[in-house]
Amino acid sequence: MKRVTAVIISFLRPEYTKECIKSLKNTYPDINIIVAENGEKNDQIKQLVEKYGGEYIMMPYDSGVCYARNRLVERVKTEYILVGDDDFFYTKVAGVDKMLAFLEAHPKIPLIGGKISEDGRPLDYQGDIMIYPDYHEYIALWDKDCKKDKKTKLKYGMCDITFNYFLGRSEIIKKIKWDENIKVAYEHSDWFIELKRAGIGKVAYTPEAIVIHKPKHVFISEGEVNNYRKYRDRKSDMEYYFRKHNIQKSIGFKGESVSADEFKEWDHKFYATKALEFEGKFYNVGDIIITDHPADGMEPIY
Repeated sequence: MKRVTAVIISFLRPEYTKECIKSLKNTYPDINIIVAENGEKNDQIKQLVEKYGGEYIMMPYDSGVCYARNRLVERVKTEYILVGDDDFFYTKVAGVDKMLAFLEAHPKIPLIGGKISEDGRPLDYQGDIMIYPDYHEYIALWDKDCKKDKKTKLKYGMCDITFNYFLGRSEIIKKIKWDENIKVAYEHSDWFIELKRAGIGKVAYTPEAIVIHKPKHVFISEGEVNNYRKYRDRKSDMEYYFRKHNIQKSIGFKGESVSADEFKEWDHKFYATKALEFEGKFYNVGDIIITDHPADGMEPIY
């Protein structure tokens, strides 16, 4: 794992970040780690990263996933980059070693993505992206349609997009920049679409590399969850993405559709920043309130 650098962006949920780092180094002691802090400086995270011989670098507050990931990738000196989120927890089934062996056996494949498990249930987010004049459609690659690789015996399939859990060649990842106009939402789809448009070729996916998402043993307060959600669900990212790609809708892997018209309704949605009573109803912190006349204790969805 000395030829692999894990790049992690920490933002507003330090307990997740600390467990992510610990689990990664416990599972792969030789892996390199660089953490970009997108929130306030956290001395505990900094000390932990440095204890493991990694780098902890500060970003401007809320500079965004794309900005931070570009800065991280620029600092990588190893042959491979592991992209993952700060709320991942690594165990032996994470399969980074298997993904590395696969890429070494197939030098023309740019990256290989894995799977995430949440609440004990493996999730799917891998397949092809069909790009039409006014919409995108995602076509799933199911595990049953994957095959066994003759060289590594790893089960895999080829597609356009995987989860934000992938191991890739540094020389390829450095060529495709994340769009820094996007803070969080849709950064994932946008990057894989740019990879596809660059003509680099299909990427690989394996259902045999599984990382845990939002591990249950990590306590995150309700306030932290709601504070993070305000940034995670901002409408400006979605509006920008739809405008950039000149599309009116996006159809997901299960046929769910998101329309550009839906964003217009967001102008009337607010987060409750405290428990309050409004127009005869009670709201808790983080609840969404629909109104044209916001009151004290409400913040607009970004």
